[in-house]
Amino acid sequence: MVRCVVVEVDQSCDVCCEPIFTERFYAFGCGHCFHASCCQRLRVPAMDVDTLAEFERRIVDLDRAMERGAPAEDLEQLESAVDDILAGECSICGTLMIRSIALPFIGAGESLEEINSWNIVEDPSDLQDEDGES
Repeated sequence: MVRCVVVEVDQSCDVCCEPIFTERFYAFGCGHCFHASCCQRLRVPAMDVDTLAEFERRIVDLDRAMERGAPAEDLEQLESAVDDILAGECSICGTLMIRSIALPFIGAGESLEEINSWNIVEDPSDLQDEDGES
């Protein structure tokens, strides 16, 4: 089965909002489009340890192949392996991101300033640091 996605000439990246055609990009059946670099910024933090290790290995393999002037077919195969990891599903509405809703917004090691930035208050001057100062 052949699947295709129509990308409009004025389409922008759903991450950075810059025109999509300015660099390599991924387009998904859901309608989302991302520059490859933006997709990577979304995906890498959400990857499990094994997937991240595989992704990093594939990137190193691709870089080495490019440095040694590998044949185009080899480069295409290596790029395809990277694409499979990055673009196997949409970075916004795919299952990996859907599963991430169970993760906390604030990690255990975050600063008090970061924690306070998530407070919902009527007057921002009500935010105080640990010394009681605004």
